[in-house]
Amino acid sequence: MNKMVMCPGCGLILPSTEEQLDERDHASSACRQVYDQLSAYTLSLQDVDFPHQFAVDTYAAQHAGTNLKPITLTFALVGLYLACEHNYTGRQVQRAHMLLAKTPKQWPSFRLPDTKATLSVLDVLNAPERETKNRHAPTMGDLQGCCKVGNNMAKGGIKQNLSSFRNG
Repeated sequence: MNKMVMCPGCGLILPSTEEQLDERDHASSACRQVYDQLSAYTLSLQDVDFPHQFAVDTYAAQHAGTNLKPITLTFALVGLYLACEHNYTGRQVQRAHMLLAKTPKQWPSFRLPDTKATLSVLDVLNAPERETKNRHAPTMGDLQGCCKVGNNMAKGGIKQNLSSFRNG
């Protein structure tokens, strides 16, 4: 029997047969299934700009919890910061992650926001398809919009961490 379960990461309430939470991802199993569907879709686009990276980073930032490794949250926030503030494509963010991974460092910890994002992976998955570059795609702008809490959280610490990376 399905029961309504709230995702502890993003606050999305979905019907689920499983009440157990995914502690590593700080998510309900139903929320993780929706993310998996969105991932399958964004990867199927085979878009050279790689919009899938926005889904990965946004989901990680929205589902940050005590079991999330600092490197995961740092990379998610770096990606969202570069996308929102510097208009990086998903492919450019992916390359930035690869360069950042080559620099050994102690990854910072961030204070998690008290408020949840207003959009979830379900909103993006269910968004009406819009014409983009001669084909239809869910609006990744909507997905980026839900990263604003994470982006605001990231600005100070991420700017400092990126200063040496961006100049190199």
